[in-house]
Amino acid sequence: VRGGSVHGEWPGLGSDRLYEERDLALTTDFRDVFGEVAQKHLGNTDLQKVFPGYAAQTAKFRHVLG
Repeated sequence: VRGGSVHGEWPGLGSDRLYEERDLALTTDFRDVFGEVAQKHLGNTDLQKVFPGYAAQTAKFRHVLG
């Protein structure tokens, strides 16, 4: 990842923004990132076979991997 930017939401580090007041909150579903890899780098255009029942939102991560 190119430095200097954050991809996705950044909720902050305040205790009210942390999961269970100690861990970073989850803001990215790994299937969206892996879906981009599967489509662009592995050539798999049928993500329903990779993630049945999930509609991956790969557009969020275009150009993240170069």
